[in-house]
Amino acid sequence: MRPKCPTCGAGFRGGAECGRCGTDLRGLSAILLAAREERESARLALRAGDGEEACRRARRSLELHDDPAGHRLHVLALLSAGRLREAVALLAVVCRPAE
Repeated sequence: MRPKCPTCGAGFRGGAECGRCGTDLRGLSAILLAAREERESARLALRAGDGEEACRRARRSLELHDDPAGHRLHVLALLSAGRLREAVALLAVVCRPAE
């Protein structure tokens, strides 16, 4: 899900303010950066073989920004942690066609 300006709904392009309405988007930028950092920490934990830490980080990234890449990473982390049932359940939700 691509972030949007909370005021006018314009697509977020990473600036300090919305190009359409001028709303201050620094808070949104900070949240997206934190989510990206959590995803990177999850990737590092996966590479280190720490599936549980990867799960915690991937879940935290999704709390900050719910996006498909974060869900895929979470599935990989669950598999790495040996949590097959949770991974399969999450895949069923993530892969469900949009209505």
